[in-house]
Amino acid sequence: MEDELAQELTKAECRDICAQLSHSPFLDPNRISCVNYERPLGDGAYCVTLRAELEGVGQIALRVVKSENAKEVYKELKQNVSIRGTTVETYGVTVVKWRGTTWRVAQVMEICEMGNMDDFIAQRPSLSLRSRVGILRAALRKLSDLKRSRVVWRDLKGQNMLVRRQDGEDDVDFVFCDWGFAVRLNENEKRRMTLGGPGTEGYIAPETKTPDYQFSCDMWAFLVWACSICVDLAKTGAGELEHEIAKLKLNTRYSSSRKAEEAKVKKVLRQKFLEAGLVREDCRGLFELLSSDECPWTQPELRWTAEEAHAIISQRFGFGERARVECLSPSSCLKTLKIAESGKENASLGSKPPGGATRRVTRTRSRKALGALQNGV
Repeated sequence: MEDELAQELTKAECRDICAQLSHSPFLDPNRISCVNYERPLGDGAYCVTLRAELEGVGQIALRVVKSENAKEVYKELKQNVSIRGTTVETYGVTVVKWRGTTWRVAQVMEICEMGNMDDFIAQRPSLSLRSRVGILRAALRKLSDLKRSRVVWRDLKGQNMLVRRQDGEDDVDFVFCDWGFAVRLNENEKRRMTLGGPGTEGYIAPETKTPDYQFSCDMWAFLVWACSICVDLAKTGAGELEHEIAKLKLNTRYSSSRKAEEAKVKKVLRQKFLEAGLVREDCRGLFELLSSDECPWTQPELRWTAEEAHAIISQRFGFGERARVECLSPSSCLKTLKIAESGKENASLGSKPPGGATRRVTRTRSRKALGALQNGV
C-alpha cells in the first residue's frame, strides 16, 4: 500500500490533538502492538483502519487519521454518540508511528470481524428474507435510539454498519460507525445544511437544499438502503440502485416540486428495478411496498419515521409478530405516535411511561392513512 498520509506531525503535536479530544481518553501507545500496515481493514478519505492488538483487550481496529487537517475526523472523535448497542465501542485515542517516521493520531475501537453490512449481504446471496427484514428492523431500532439522543447521523449506508458476529442466519448483530457528518440537535432546533449536503450520493435526502432539516433525512437514506438490499446483485452491480437515485439530482438548488420528484423516484424503482426483473424474487413484496404510494419519499414531513417504518415492516413482514401501533380512521388524516418526530420523547419502541398508559403524540399529516397498517399479517 502506498504511503498516502499527509504532512508529518511531531509526537508532541499529535499528543496536543489527542488532549483536545475530551471524550476519548488517551491510551499509552506502548500498549498497541502487532499493527498490520500491509492489509488495511478499510481505507477512506480521511482515515485508514488497521488491525492491531491492544494490551488487556486483544484484537482491535486502529483508525489512523491521514492528515492533521482532517477536521471532520477530529469532530467525529469528539462526537458523544456512544449509545450502547448502537455505535462501535471506542477505547480511546493514541498516537502511532507511521512507517517508522510519521506520527499520527489514531482512534482505538472494537473490531467487527464480519466486515461492513453491504459486503456481508453481498457475500451471502442465500440470506433469507426473514434475515434481511430482521436487519432492517434492527437498523430502525438503532435509528430510534439515535433520535432519542437527538443525533442526526447523515451518513446511513451499509458500508457504515459493521457486523460483529453471526450467531445464526436469523441473528445478525451489527453497529453503526463513522460519525464525521453526525450532529446533535438541541431541543426544538433544526440545522442548516450546505446545498450539496454531506454524505454519499444517492443517500442524501432532497431537503438538504432547504434552510433546515431534522431526523427525517436519515430515513431517506434508510429507504434507499432498504431497497438496495432487495436487489439481486447477481444481475446488477453493487451500488446500482444508489447510483440511479443519485442521477436524479434531487438535492440540487433548482430541483422540481416534491410531487414531481416523488414520481421520478418511484419511476426509477419500478421501471429500472422491479419491472426489469432486478429484484430478488423473495424480496419482491418488500420492494413493492417501499416503491409504492404507501411509502412517501421526497416530502420529509410525510416520510415514515423510524418508529412507523418498524411497525409497518414488522406487521407486513414480521412473520407473525404484531406491531404495536395504532391508527385513527382513514378519513381523519391523523396519526397517533408513541414517539415524537422531534426525538424529545424518552420512551423506547413500544414502551410506556410511568402510570401504565401509553403516551401518544398526535401529528397532523396531509397524507392518506397507511394502507400497510390496515392490510398487515
